[in-house]
Amino acid sequence: MMNKPGCNIEKKDGKAIWEFLAHDSVARKTGPNAAKWAAHRKGLIEQLKAKDHKRYEELKEAKDL
Repeated sequence: MMNKPGCNIEKKDGKAIWEFLAHDSVARKTGPNAAKWAAHRKGLIEQLKAKDHKRYEELKEAKDL
């Protein structure tokens, strides 16, 4: 994000954003929320499969789903 042209995020702010996103990801996707996240993720994958089957197949083949 910081490497995008025109981005005015300073290094210290970028680190703070990254730390927040890492914490938020763990808080939403593990522990008591793991099952809910797994169901949500499955739904997102099904949406991709229906909307852009070619891209879905590319990601599936690359084992990136």
